[in-house]
Amino acid sequence: MSYSYQLNLVSGTTVHSMDRKTIGALKDTFVRYQNGSFAKSDIEEIVVYRGSKIHGFYDENFKLNKNIPVDIHNVLFGL
Repeated sequence: MSYSYQLNLVSGTTVHSMDRKTIGALKDTFVRYQNGSFAKSDIEEIVVYRGSKIHGFYDENFKLNKNIPVDIHNVLFGL
């Protein structure tokens, strides 16, 4: 199963990543993209998906936010 992210920016723009096999590879992709495209202050949240389900919510430093209940979001959005 592969991982991808949905990057939600403060401006309302959403950026999607390509699928990666591991969270580490996904983070590397994020760091490379972020360095040339936007500042960390532009990031509202990063939603990481494993397949079609939400795996976790991350901050602008790609650190897992354990305070947001992933399972409830998956049920609410029918994932």
